[in-house]
Amino acid sequence: MILLDLNMPRKDGREALQEIKGDPQLRSIPVVILTTSKAGQDIISAYDLGVTSFIVKPLTFHSLVDLTLTFSKYWFEIVELRKTDLSAAGAEMSSSWSCRILLAPPRRNARSKSVHGPLADSV
Repeated sequence: MILLDLNMPRKDGREALQEIKGDPQLRSIPVVILTTSKAGQDIISAYDLGVTSFIVKPLTFHSLVDLTLTFSKYWFEIVELRKTDLSAAGAEMSSSWSCRILLAPPRRNARSKSVHGPLADSV
């Protein structure tokens, strides 16, 4: 799963989404937009380009934490993703997962929280 912002400093998220969906090896990976934009045209164009979901970033830190936990539960505990793509790429499937969720923009001292799946023995 790819988490993508529309407003990135070096490359526009719409351009990145077009490249991802245009690449035969990447196009089946679910892409979720997480952005500050509520513009109707951004939502329409993102879905037209093949985004899986469009989420507007919450305004408060507490709301962001709640969203992050809900998002993690949905994508890593509830959803069944295609495993054939990973197998074809030579990746080994495991009964455990790990995800690193940044709760601040990537900086030297960014606060982060590690989230581990219910079946994870170790990371």
